[in-house]
Order: sequence, then structure tokens, then C-alpha cells
Amino acid sequence: MNLDLDTLKEMISSTLQEVMNVDAANSTPEIEAAKAAENSLESAKKAKEEADEAADEAADEAADELERNRASSLTNESFEITKGRLRQIIAEELISAKKQGIL
Repeated sequence: MNLDLDTLKEMISSTLQEVMNVDAANSTPEIEAAKAAENSLESAKKAKEEADEAADEAADEAADELERNRASSLTNESFEITKGRLRQIIAEELISAKKQGIL
């Protein structure tokens, strides 16, 4: 492709004008508004992440509380089962003692 000097100058000049127009366009209110919107979006993302972390912590705390309650109820239930089993053992021993003539 053979380009003469005038065509090359025109191409360079038009390219420079486009670059200058892009730079000028970058300072328009629309661009500033877009940048502000982008900053707001980033702030919203950070706030969402913090809210998610807080929700996770609350869920973990609730799970811990549930586990503590479950452990406590298992202890109580275990005691009740032991108490019932003790009554059963005593009853069996009384029956056995009566059969043997001890009582």
C-alpha cells in the first residue's frame, strides 16, 4: 500500500483529533456520573459483603446456641433415662430377692 505524504498527514491529523476528542469526552458530566455510579456500585458490593459476613456470623452463633441447647437437653434426657433404668434395676432386684426368699 503506497501512501503519499498528504494522505499520511491527514491520517495522523485525524487520529490526533480523535484522541483529543476522546480526552475531551472523558471529562464530560456523563463520564463523571458514570464514575460516580461505578464508585457507588463498589460501595454497594462492599456493603453486601459485610452484610453477608454478618449474616454468616449470626448463623454460626445460632448454630452454636442450638448445639449448646442440644447438649444440655441430651444431658437432661440422659439423666432421665438413667433414672428410669435405675428404677427398672431396683424393681428387678426386688423381684429376684422375693423369689430367693430374702424379702
